[in-house]
Amino acid sequence: MKKISTPYHHGNLRQALLEIAVKLIRERGADALTIREVARRAGVTHTAPYRHFKDKASLLAAVAREGFEMMVKETKDQFSRTTQDALARLKVCGIAYIEFAIHNPARYRVMFGTGRPHGKNSALRKASEASFGLLLECIKECQKEGTVRPGEPMEMALAAWSIVHGFSMLFIDNQIREKGLFAADRESMMDVVVDHLYAGFKPN
Repeated sequence: MKKISTPYHHGNLRQALLEIAVKLIRERGADALTIREVARRAGVTHTAPYRHFKDKASLLAAVAREGFEMMVKETKDQFSRTTQDALARLKVCGIAYIEFAIHNPARYRVMFGTGRPHGKNSALRKASEASFGLLLECIKECQKEGTVRPGEPMEMALAAWSIVHGFSMLFIDNQIREKGLFAADRESMMDVVVDHLYAGFKPN
């Protein structure tokens, strides 16, 4: 029997499995994902993935966790390219979130889709909380500077998240274009949504 050459022997099977999983989710959706098919595409035995993921839920949790870590990194990268003004960073949070969703729709659906195992996976929960924490801290900083009205920052963060998340889902589901809600380009659309959102946070 011909021996299967696997990426595992080079120490990178876990990452290869994650990348293949995202590709399969993009093609078929998360419900159709199977570890056996991921293994087949990786060129490994059907039991090899279990060295890294105990089941499908564990694999999906890893895909989601990596997504949150990517989102946080991309947001912080944009922070480093903007001013030190807290309000500007707050806007970056919204734009970076939408851009991530648009550029990574398959992974984004796993991160926020129904049945995600956040509560059962501490590493995933921590990564998710870190992402939300960036937004929350930006709101608190703006309140200290007086550029955002006083109030419960957690409530404002929830409102901001709800709006950018809703826009992101409408966009990646092609609802916005199909209904002709915007004639502007994508960048202008994002600016409009985020500007209207944060206009409601400004002091009276």
